[in-house]
Amino acid sequence: MQITGEQIIGQEPGRPLVSPEDVEQIPSADPSSQPRADAPTTEDLLARIKALESSRSDKYDEQQKHLLMNLDILTRAEQRTENLRKQAFELMEKEAAVQSKLDQLAYQSRPEMIDRVTVQMGGSMHPEEVREAKARSLAAETATQQKLLAEIQAAKTRVEEALERSETLVDKLRIKIERDIDKALESASQDPQ
Repeated sequence: MQITGEQIIGQEPGRPLVSPEDVEQIPSADPSSQPRADAPTTEDLLARIKALESSRSDKYDEQQKHLLMNLDILTRAEQRTENLRKQAFELMEKEAAVQSKLDQLAYQSRPEMIDRVTVQMGGSMHPEEVREAKARSLAAETATQQKLLAEIQAAKTRVEEALERSETLVDKLRIKIERDIDKALESASQDPQ
């Protein structure tokens, strides 16, 4: 059937240009071009392609989630390590301050320094009692500062041990993540989507 320009212009809206009855069905002479009964249909092939694509994207998404989770763990471990470093530094500063105070107390506890303080206090009827009171006061303060120093040193030791473990963990995590990234890059280059 031949369609002319006048027929196209005069066509009613919603009516197809050619109806299925107008088209002649010509059977193919080549038997190999006929679909086989056991051949997959187009819908079957599309379904298989979609399944492959979704499994690839699921695998890729899962791999990305795994990498992001590991990077998050690494970031948190690095932050913890940095916090431990700050704590260790603060404890070193406290230790130095307490040690300085202990040195000052040791200097003030020398007998000639106690005598000097007693003389400066003025005329007391019992200078021996003033000396003993000053010596006891300095000894008590020294004992307190020594206890504080021992606590600071113990805390510093614990923080330094935790810092060492944390740094080791960060190093191990970095190595693992670098391997995972290398594997992901290799699989991406071998299996393009």
